[in-house]
Amino acid sequence: MSHTEATLTLPNAKFEALLWTARTNYSFTTNMFFDALAQYDPRAHQLNANLRFNLIHHPLSDLFIVLNEQKITMPDAPATGFGVIVKYTQMFAF
Repeated sequence: MSHTEATLTLPNAKFEALLWTARTNYSFTTNMFFDALAQYDPRAHQLNANLRFNLIHHPLSDLFIVLNEQKITMPDAPATGFGVIVKYTQMFAF
């Protein structure tokens, strides 16, 4: 888990950011992995979460399944964003 805070003050602009990050991973085998990343911005009341499953079926050939969700934690917030991404890579030798 990490905490990041930055402040930048310029003559005509001001920038502030605060971000809490949690990251974890688990290896089922040497060819199968699970990664999770969650980030929360308390100033914007925004939560982002990514879950990724990676299966290496041959060297340099992978299957990735990623779940991504973005949520604003305020009562009058718009609908959440959710996505599922599947990526398949295959190495061809010539």
